[in-house]
Amino acid sequence: MDDLETLHELVAAEPDDYFTRFCLGKALIDAGRAGDAIEQLQQCIELNRDYPVAHRWLGVALQQDGRAEEARRVWEEGMAVADRTGLIQTGKEMGVLLRRLRPSLGEHD
Repeated sequence: MDDLETLHELVAAEPDDYFTRFCLGKALIDAGRAGDAIEQLQQCIELNRDYPVAHRWLGVALQQDGRAEEARRVWEEGMAVADRTGLIQTGKEMGVLLRRLRPSLGEHD
């Protein structure tokens, strides 16, 4: 049994566990399956809106899936969550990702 299969089974056993969904979403990104990761990371955020790390990786998955405008929105929301929850480094990381994304959206600093 591989890691993805194990994570799918864990999510099936405990669908309301935000962290297991996050782990599955991140593993799907790492496996090159950003499109599949999006649903898991969205569910993670629905289960725990105060976990900005999920916003960071959802934005990455959306960007990899060609959905740059949605990635921007998620990172902007995630930066606010990071500020509110004190996860400053995660907020800074999303800020860097957002600055790198803006030129592809026709925006300039």
